[in-house]
Amino acid sequence: MHEAIEQPTEREQIEMLLPWFVTGRLDEGDQSRVAAFLAAHPDMRAQLDLVREEQGEAIAVNEALPGAPAGALARLQKAVAAEPKRLSLAGAGQSLWSDMVRLFSVPTPRAVQWAGALVAAVVLAQAAVIGGMVGSRPTSPGIETASGG
Repeated sequence: MHEAIEQPTEREQIEMLLPWFVTGRLDEGDQSRVAAFLAAHPDMRAQLDLVREEQGEAIAVNEALPGAPAGALARLQKAVAAEPKRLSLAGAGQSLWSDMVRLFSVPTPRAVQWAGALVAAVVLAQAAVIGGMVGSRPTSPGIETASGG
């Protein structure tokens, strides 16, 4: 069973275009088409008045919404300008020590990377010391197991 898709009538098409007609956002062809239909069908004037009333209400509601306080953009721009600049490659040697010091105050991604590398080096050193101690354990001839020989 195949249902036929009904095309909207001319009146329905004009009703769908009314919001854009009221705001003046239709191209010239549609604008003149709606104006001609409204002239030929005075009963559509009530629909046009409803669209204008709805537009006025939407504008009133949007104007009543709180917006950003005055000067908010200027304050934001001033705060961004006050942010410290990133270090260049010229100060990379000095930045290593300063990053290590700043790790405990304000961790930056670079400081966290250096701290991770330091922790990995300590873990490797511990593994080497423990491995060396286990491998070179002196054996004593006087020690035997409790279960006997």
